[in-house]
Amino acid sequence: MAFQLKEGHEYVSGGWLDICGSDATEQIKEFCRQLREDGFKVTENYKIARLLVGETVSAIEEILKHKLKFIHHPDDSYECHSGMHGTEYLGVLVEEELAELAVTLPVELD
Repeated sequence: MAFQLKEGHEYVSGGWLDICGSDATEQIKEFCRQLREDGFKVTENYKIARLLVGETVSAIEEILKHKLKFIHHPDDSYECHSGMHGTEYLGVLVEEELAELAVTLPVELD
């Protein structure tokens, strides 16, 4: 399941795709390039889960009465690195709702 908080982490990591490129296809290609550079094996069968930040924050607040925060955390290796904060309090409840809100996209390989 996408958007799970890893043990020992403070937030769910992801890529803020709007920062990566000018259109959706370029954004996904850049995200996949970064995953490969970070050692992930990204193939045609790989799937990417995408959330729309505003809709996600509103839906989680309405359904679970909890506020999520998305914060840009760029680092030297990945300008698009971001974190979804607030999931640690809700565990599986928020993971299930996020899975419902996510759109699964095919990988865009170069």
